Amino acid sequence: MNGYWLVTRDRPGLVAAVVPLLAGDARLVLEGDLKRCRLPEGVPASAEHARRLVIPLDPELVRPVLDAIAPGPLERDIVHVRVERGDRTLFESRLDDPVRNAFVDAAEVSEDFLFRLQVLGIIRTWMGPTEGP
Repeated sequence: MNGYWLVTRDRPGLVAAVVPLLAGDARLVLEGDLKRCRLPEGVPASAEHARRLVIPLDPELVRPVLDAIAPGPLERDIVHVRVERGDRTLFESRLDDPVRNAFVDAAEVSEDFLFRLQVLGIIRTWMGPTEGP
């Protein structure tokens, strides 16, 4: 799978910009210290274990879920944010890699979109397209 490695400046801004584009027939996976994530009533989430939460990424759930995780937990507690469709990783944002801390599938975004993120100060730069995680 080809994609872009991103160097992030504003992680909540990046997640808020990319995740809505990927909604529909996908799932959002959150990993880390999830105690402070207060998902709204009615959001169908499955806790695979205490540090991993899987949420169907339906378009109508995007805003309530993003409101529940950003900015606080997303900046400090959630180590990985991943959007998956089938066995493909469409997007991943990681706190534990200071250089290649985010990845997005090249089939899902354009370089124009990435340039806009750079102009807005959400990402510093990007590399690729190259092999993904």
